[in-house]
Amino acid sequence: MDEALSSAGKICIAIIAVAYLTFVVSNRIFNTSMASTTPAVVRDVIQKDEHHLYGKILVPRSCDEVSYQIENPVQNQYILAFTTWEEPSVACLNTPTERVFDTVIFAPTIGTEFTATLDKAPLQLAVYPIISGIQD
Repeated sequence: MDEALSSAGKICIAIIAVAYLTFVVSNRIFNTSMASTTPAVVRDVIQKDEHHLYGKILVPRSCDEVSYQIENPVQNQYILAFTTWEEPSVACLNTPTERVFDTVIFAPTIGTEFTATLDKAPLQLAVYPIISGIQD
């Protein structure tokens, strides 16, 4: 009887250890590759045919730096395509870190749509327009 209980205890410990390791590995894999569910807040200072966009985005790790380019696949639709790259001189922690961006896009004052990607994955944007000195 004691031997059966000992074997059952060892099996339970092994199952718990395997479950915990599975959780840790899957958490590391999925949390670093998933896009943030919190939208990036972007301010859009609008002047005549000009949009000055600035804000912050979250990158997956503290050593990730950001570069971006503006794509215009369809008239009045602009994509902010953010790409991360690793800065070798910074200690790398797997914690989300904010990065600031600032750009000017020459586009119609009204009817312009902005979307974004981070490493080709969709990135939610919350764009808040600020009207500044529009003259005809």
